[in-house]
Amino acid sequence: MIEFEGVYGFEISKPLKLDGLTIQPVYQDFTKLQKLSKDENCYHLTGVIRYEKSTVEIDLFDLEGVLAFIDHRDVIVANKIQAKDMHEAISKLPSQINGLKRHGGGGKVIMSDAFSESSREDFTKLALDELAKDRNNGNLDRSVFRIAFFKTIEVFRARKQFREVSYYLLFSALESLARFSESDYTSSAEIPISQFLIGLGFDVKQNNPQNLRRSISTYSNLRNALFHNSQTKTEVNYNGDVVELNLNDYFGYFNRLMPLVIIKYLGFDDGHIRWQSWIDRQPFK
Repeated sequence: MIEFEGVYGFEISKPLKLDGLTIQPVYQDFTKLQKLSKDENCYHLTGVIRYEKSTVEIDLFDLEGVLAFIDHRDVIVANKIQAKDMHEAISKLPSQINGLKRHGGGGKVIMSDAFSESSREDFTKLALDELAKDRNNGNLDRSVFRIAFFKTIEVFRARKQFREVSYYLLFSALESLARFSESDYTSSAEIPISQFLIGLGFDVKQNNPQNLRRSISTYSNLRNALFHNSQTKTEVNYNGDVVELNLNDYFGYFNRLMPLVIIKYLGFDDGHIRWQSWIDRQPFK
């Protein structure tokens, strides 16, 4: 008998091979798969893990997180069973998990395997390797990438969503990565963040009054207003002109930026991702 386990809510139409296991797709009809994987009311069985080793090093908590990050929608790995083959495994596994409402995180950030066969597999391996390094360092509480990664996906995984909490999670994730990467733990946040993002290739400036969306001080000022004054609006003086910043106007940009930062930080580029998509909302080439 072979060990299998269900993957619920992940868009997968091609086998995804990892060390010691393969995730096999349940559906070949891509239109049906898309509909089921995006269902907000329950988690449908869309993939099945076939374990190929008795001991697998991959942590399933991390695997769930990476698969969720890819689609920017929560994914569940559950219900380990034994079966003689894939067909029997599908028949034995529950077809869906009910009782939990799913929230979308703005759309997938890695191209569908129907259009780029290896992108999701390659990214999954890269992300799991990085998370494994952090897990194996013996001090998870101080693992900068791990904490930033899971803060980023907690934004859409949370059962009850509050924009103020989401913004704090995203900003603190970016700030921690930036300060760690730039070895700057004393300057105002916008300084290491702007240096970090520019180093990754993003078209931003520390201060850019002519384009507030690309100005890191915009997001830093909103964070300060939220954190210190519990306000979602703040007024900023730019060369004598007073401008009101509203979190509702800028949250979407920042929410789209952070996944791209994670992807860039990992060094992943399959040639399909548009790095300006946090501005124009066109994720793929």
